[in-house]
Amino acid sequence: MTFHLARADQQAELRELLLNFDWLQAKLTVTEINSLINDYDYLPDDTDLTLVQSTLRLSAHILAREPSQLRERLWGHLCAKSRPSIKGLLQQAAQQPGYWLRPQQANLTPPDSPLLRTLTGHSSLVRSVAITPDGGRAVSASNDKTLNVWDLKNGEKLTTLTGHNDLVLSVAITPDGERAVSASHNGTLKVWDLEQKVELMTLKGHGWPIWSVAITPDGQRVISGSQDGTLKVWNLQNGVELMTLEGHSAPVFSVAVTPDGNQAISASKNSIQKVWDLDNGKELINLELHVKGARFVAISPDGQRVVFASDDCTLKVWDLQQGIELATLEGHKRSVLSVAISPDGRQAVSTSDDRTLKIWDLQRGVELATLEGHSDSVNSVAILPNVNRAVSASSDHTLKVWNLQQGIEFNTQEKNNNLVSFKPILLDHSRAVSVCQDRTLVVWDFHRGMKLYTPKAQSGSIKSVVITPDGSRGVSATFDEKLIVWDLKKEVEITTLDGPKGSVSSLAITSDGSKAVSASVAFSFSPNGKSNAHGKLEIWDLQEGLKLATLQEHSAWVLSAAITLDNSRLVSASTDGTLKVWDLQRGEELNTLEGHSGSVLSVAITPDGQQVVSASADRTLKVWSMEQGKELIRAC
Repeated sequence: MTFHLARADQQAELRELLLNFDWLQAKLTVTEINSLINDYDYLPDDTDLTLVQSTLRLSAHILAREPSQLRERLWGHLCAKSRPSIKGLLQQAAQQPGYWLRPQQANLTPPDSPLLRTLTGHSSLVRSVAITPDGGRAVSASNDKTLNVWDLKNGEKLTTLTGHNDLVLSVAITPDGERAVSASHNGTLKVWDLEQKVELMTLKGHGWPIWSVAITPDGQRVISGSQDGTLKVWNLQNGVELMTLEGHSAPVFSVAVTPDGNQAISASKNSIQKVWDLDNGKELINLELHVKGARFVAISPDGQRVVFASDDCTLKVWDLQQGIELATLEGHKRSVLSVAISPDGRQAVSTSDDRTLKIWDLQRGVELATLEGHSDSVNSVAILPNVNRAVSASSDHTLKVWNLQQGIEFNTQEKNNNLVSFKPILLDHSRAVSVCQDRTLVVWDFHRGMKLYTPKAQSGSIKSVVITPDGSRGVSATFDEKLIVWDLKKEVEITTLDGPKGSVSSLAITSDGSKAVSASVAFSFSPNGKSNAHGKLEIWDLQEGLKLATLQEHSAWVLSAAITLDNSRLVSASTDGTLKVWDLQRGEELNTLEGHSGSVLSVAITPDGQQVVSASADRTLKVWSMEQGKELIRAC
């Protein structure tokens, strides 16, 4: 239909169709997501349609397997937009029948952010990614012992290359884009034909894990860097080992080849990095970084500069010809794991254990942007040729495609240098309470962003806090195993009682402020000395300062607890993947809610007490019937 409307130049009708929720849902149900995304290319200059298309692209990996999540994804990405056409689309979605989780604010990546798409398909962390010279495909290497080949235009997985029997640690692609070379933890390399999707040969010679692989610009030789501190040079045509480069006294984590193919630079775990002559295997230069080691090395397209990624959270820029350090780039909070240099040599993109990517201006030595979106370490990055885009590979099992031009860093203006450690809890229409990094309780005027007061406690640092629904009272758990009851209107401590022993993960309080429930972990020891951890819930009388009951039915840690407004039911969430419903007055288990495949991280109860909402490490939200124990809604 869209094709015919576009061909007939019926732009108004086409636009109306592309903003019609019923049509979007119907097409998504009967066809695949990329077909729907491509429909928006007919009107590329329409701002509203671009926002919707970007939203569909950002959610493609979810909608491909869960088309019913369309309205949640539209609301999560777009509800902060005030444009009338976008608001109209969201209202159409909201009027659809059935249960759904409607975000109260935009809780997903904005459609005009640097993140373009997420690629899913690996079952373990992704170690490395490489891009074909035409920028059309990516090849990723994973701990799941496979390589995946991706179409970067539509985000589809084209094929999976299997053959390794151990972790795949690195991958490189030949200059003609026809072959890939992968390096494995078992000390072997494999050469693949990307067109025929078959393994061509296995290269054996290293006795230890191979952390890095690079290919010369003429596509004739492969250089591998190993845990044993050596590099090997291979003939890519016949798989013959040509030479071994020895000299490092620590593992070689990375290797790069100069644009002329004459030299290789290796990055090692110790402070000495080396430049090698690839024709005779001689060591040419030692570069001393004065840091504890380099994780990765990249060379600029003109061969003049080298950038090292280091464990000390910095990047070092060196002049390769003069052998001198030019700049130190600082900004990452944890180890820098990889770096790539743009085709024009002006910018670099780094990845880190801090879950971010950063874009750097190599001319001025300054940070340009921080890219956030991964939920675990970002292990590798590759920049596409001729377009301002990059692909990152992460321990969260995904790859992400980024628009570097839109990589604008979102800065938060901190009113208080003492950062908030836990998300604020609303007390009423104007106040919120939070726990800061120095473990003090702070009450804020959130309209003006001002600190109102800090309640003073006689006990130790605060670990967790919970507030009554009317915002009048609060209970905090401290590291010295106390429970403190607060009157938040009078701004005073009411009482302190001896609290739960061990690590408190969550607190819940009854609506009248008379009782609290603490969730924690309890340890027991078997006769052979092994420790066992199990979840423990304890019910406290806050007025008498007494423990009323201990509930121990979960087989693992209890991470969260919630109480109904009528104070009759308690729901607990555990790392054993279950939730349990309890009679709070009698301390009896009523029901177990099963269905999550990972730890249940948080739980909430609707005001009418009829539904339970849970969030899990399996990356889903579930809505449950409290009484029936049935799953009502699943959201990704």
